[in-house]
Amino acid sequence: MGSFNNKLVGDLKKLWQLSKKISLPKAPDSDEAWDLLSQRLDIEDRLEVSSSLPSKSKLVWSQPKPRLALAMALVVLAVVISPSLYRLIDQNTLMANRGQTIEETLPDGSIITLNAESQIAYGSAFGKGNRNITLMGEAYFDVEKNNVPFTIQAGEATVTVVGTEFNVRARNDQIEVAVNEGIVKVISEDSTITLTAGQMTSFFQGDFPNLFGSLPFQGYPGWVQNQLMFHETELLFVCQEIGRRFDVKIELMDKNLEPITVTGVIDALDIKSVLSTLTFLTQRNYESKDGKIIIY
Repeated sequence: MGSFNNKLVGDLKKLWQLSKKISLPKAPDSDEAWDLLSQRLDIEDRLEVSSSLPSKSKLVWSQPKPRLALAMALVVLAVVISPSLYRLIDQNTLMANRGQTIEETLPDGSIITLNAESQIAYGSAFGKGNRNITLMGEAYFDVEKNNVPFTIQAGEATVTVVGTEFNVRARNDQIEVAVNEGIVKVISEDSTITLTAGQMTSFFQGDFPNLFGSLPFQGYPGWVQNQLMFHETELLFVCQEIGRRFDVKIELMDKNLEPITVTGVIDALDIKSVLSTLTFLTQRNYESKDGKIIIY
């Protein structure tokens, strides 16, 4: 489905560019053109109705004008669709699937690393007067210093910087911003906090951001360096992150295991070593069954 969408957007972009090369005649007066179209369709519909009646009929009732209605519907549809179609054509999208991370250099020279099951989108004018990005999922940013603010929309939260290194996670209605270098401004619900190097914030969508505290580990969050870092993190969330990282399905045999917290650094080179470390930290075991990993 992703490749189909990419092909569709590519084809639309080509059509958009080709349309710019076509020389169009001067546009007629829109009111005059509409009046002429309405009159013509009205006349044709009346003629069709009158020709279908006996010649002695003196009174002709005008039937509903289907073509006029269709024309009006097309005009309304064009007005509604055009802005959305333009935004679709104008968007650049980068997506990392489950079990995949992607590093990309943006037009302004900033480097972004997308974590698994994450996506960013930005307009074609990015780097030419604005540096606005929309994020779904998690990404690490190394922002090129520039007078133009670098702005990330993550759910209902807005993160703004000029030049810095930081991580943004927007999953399950929760926002987390961790700063490794520079200064980051986080805005949500008309409330703003400023984070400096070594600080982070974590809050739910719709809440006010607050200073969560210092980074729990050096180099947090670590996934860029093939590490998984957890600090008093519930086991259910830990399993979701591991599953996303390696594109595997992990289940807990008992719901009572969900609130167990995990603290530590796990080398994420292969799934087997990760599971071994996880079961050591939680004093639990695991087994593979029916294509799933079950922790008990």
